[in-house]
Amino acid sequence: MTATPAATESANAETRPAAIWRLAWPVILSNATVPLVGLVDTAIMGHLPDPAFIGGVALGGLIFSYVYWGFGFLRMATTGLAAQASGGGDVDELRAVLARALLIAALAGLICVGGGRWLADLALWLLSGTAAVEVQARLYFTIRVLAAPAALANTAVLGWLFGIRAMGGALIQQLTVNAANILFNLLFVFGLGLDVDGVAWASVAAQYLGLAVSILLLCHHLRRVGGGFDRSRILAAKPLTRLFKINLDIFIRTLAVISGTALFMDASAAAGTVVLAANAVLLNLQTLAAHGLDGFAHATESLVGRAIGARAPAQLAAAVRNSSVMALALGLTYFVAGSWIIAAFTTIDAVRASALIYLPWAAAAPVISVAAFQLDGIFIGATRSREMRDTMVLSLFAFWAALQVAGDLAGTHGLWFAYVLFLGLRGAALALYYPRVRALTAGEAAATRAT
Repeated sequence: MTATPAATESANAETRPAAIWRLAWPVILSNATVPLVGLVDTAIMGHLPDPAFIGGVALGGLIFSYVYWGFGFLRMATTGLAAQASGGGDVDELRAVLARALLIAALAGLICVGGGRWLADLALWLLSGTAAVEVQARLYFTIRVLAAPAALANTAVLGWLFGIRAMGGALIQQLTVNAANILFNLLFVFGLGLDVDGVAWASVAAQYLGLAVSILLLCHHLRRVGGGFDRSRILAAKPLTRLFKINLDIFIRTLAVISGTALFMDASAAAGTVVLAANAVLLNLQTLAAHGLDGFAHATESLVGRAIGARAPAQLAAAVRNSSVMALALGLTYFVAGSWIIAAFTTIDAVRASALIYLPWAAAAPVISVAAFQLDGIFIGATRSREMRDTMVLSLFAFWAALQVAGDLAGTHGLWFAYVLFLGLRGAALALYYPRVRALTAGEAAATRAT
């Protein structure tokens, strides 16, 4: 098979350094607004007189993370499958990928709403917050879980937009949800006099507004993509089986990621309300860095998926090379920022003092975690979910073991050491499997040349 000049030029364009930037910058901008919501939540609660408000939002948000990020496969698997269908030029399969993701999102969202109170009871029984913190966490979660159907649908749409490289549409969706969330926060807390419940209702209102925008975006991009929905294809056994296998692997992997954060926050809560509040502030710095790095990871997902769908290993190599360098530069930029933010988060002197003690660990975390985020993007684009699952579970067990030893020996410093070690192990373990992704595209390209 001989490539046409147009195809060759298209492939070459994917290998240029500018390609990763064109895809990454809208995602970096939109991703930056996601942790801003958490930053505003924490800052608003930090200016109320009781640190239990910060702790309640931290633990309530953690419980919701199990619901929301536990179904993160709706974004990740959809991105990889949509990118591969797009790279292979299969328009009907591209539409079918979207339909399957939205069906799962609707079902999962309704289950979450129905079981919300039970989930809160179970989670708070497992976590180690004080009675005052638990009251606020329960209030926050039971309200915010009402947003689950819209939040999961928005996640599925976001993954599909990433897959077709409609980064501008993804930017519009994310900016709408997160800007509205911040505005509703300010309105409900300072305008209506609410506290934790106001922050929760702001998230609910913002997600349903975002769903309306997602529907408009889909109408636009589906017209541009062409093709049609075929019910028999959407419900075909083979792609559904593959989808559920990938989703199950990513579900287990995501639960392991969230469990790492849960162990960290649980140990923080056991150390007292002030330490919990301080670590919640510092963890927001890592969350901000993580979403910035994810911009490159999301761009890589699309390029890697298209490289495999189009059987173009040169695109894969370029995506890895360019995005790795730029992601490392971004991580180093985050490393030098931080201490001035703490004062903006809270006026509680004890929380500020505690956060300043452990700030060096939070500043080191983005640099240590660069490889993990970048390799996540590569493996999601390649839909190599089994390797993601296995390495994350092993990293979680290693984190748990380190936490038992380091926490006893060094207190909260030991807790942060174990958490940063967890971030590093995630990347190191995935790096061992990276040759499999390269072999996948090289093998498919060789098979194509042979035909």
